[in-house]
Amino acid sequence: MVHKKYIFTRRRNFIIVGLIDLLGFGLKKTINIMFPNEKFQNKSIPVKTKKILVIRLDHIGDIVLSTPVFKCIKENCPQTLLSVLIAPWSLPIVQHNSYIDKLFVFRPFWFYGRETQKNCGKSLVSIIKRLRMEKFDVGLDLRGSLFHILLLKLIGVKFTIGYGIAGGGFFLDSELPYNPQLHEVLHDLETLRPLGVKIKEPELFIPVGEEEKLWANKFVKRIHKSCEKIIALHIGTGAPSRKWINERWARVADTLTGEFRAKILLLGGSNDVEDAISVISKMKSKPINLVARTSLAQMIALVKECNLLIGLESASVHIACAVGTPLVALYGGMRDSKKWRPWCEEKCIVLQISIHCAPCGLKNGCKSMECMHMIREEDVLESCRKLL
Repeated sequence: MVHKKYIFTRRRNFIIVGLIDLLGFGLKKTINIMFPNEKFQNKSIPVKTKKILVIRLDHIGDIVLSTPVFKCIKENCPQTLLSVLIAPWSLPIVQHNSYIDKLFVFRPFWFYGRETQKNCGKSLVSIIKRLRMEKFDVGLDLRGSLFHILLLKLIGVKFTIGYGIAGGGFFLDSELPYNPQLHEVLHDLETLRPLGVKIKEPELFIPVGEEEKLWANKFVKRIHKSCEKIIALHIGTGAPSRKWINERWARVADTLTGEFRAKILLLGGSNDVEDAISVISKMKSKPINLVARTSLAQMIALVKECNLLIGLESASVHIACAVGTPLVALYGGMRDSKKWRPWCEEKCIVLQISIHCAPCGLKNGCKSMECMHMIREEDVLESCRKLL
């Protein structure tokens, strides 16, 4: 098994954090030797774990992949009070999750830079005060973030578990070895091993709210009067290097419309509006453009009602897996698909070109963009036919 200490690609970050960790671990060991009392010695997991906090201040797709953790905790420790700290953009993923007892929402100013830094000091102090009052027995950081680890210490959690892959591992009571080849779902579940819980075959889980369910049912019922299939195309993604060619989206949409008497729904966020306009202008058939016109909660409910979703590497493909919608996912070469591929075997086809430069880690892509451009529309259509 391959283990990796840090996830940095820049040598400078690797050296700086490595030196800080070296000093931190050295100081921790020295204190334990010089002051051999209970306050400074390494802790053990509380015998009676009454309260657990999971921190996942992260992307939407990451919180979707974390949902098996919540189920696993409650199935093994039903009497434990489970709290989860998330970012506001991820709230629709977990707000109806019955395995979570308490939700805390915080906008991490270190995650998206300046756009989240307004009043960051007050909000940070406020969330620390609220969480300290809870007196958590165990805290889990699923991301492996130095900021999250520091937050766990400031909150005063009795026993902390996580990954030191971005530094600060010496602050953790149980630092776990990081395997970069392990799928993110299993990577998250590994944080539960120090608790001694039984980990079953994980399944993603996103319950849909009643209000959104009624809205989606009404919307789909109206569409079904003029079509036999409803196919969603999520054309957006968080990085330019994962985008597909708009002309190909248009031709795929037109072909599916004709072959299956389908209605095409275009989905995406505010950053995808221009691409949506471009795709529509190249189509012969008329889709329903819902890009930046639905909330995340509505989109989840709508995807659940679709016969198929075609999407890029983004939260949308993980959402489709979680709600049981057949999926064709188009993956580029930016990241290792073994770690980030959709967590579903049935009704799921992942199209990815094997290329020598992958994974490249280039968010903005390269000049050739071969990894995405080599995905043919014929392959996408053939995959769709297998699932419809």
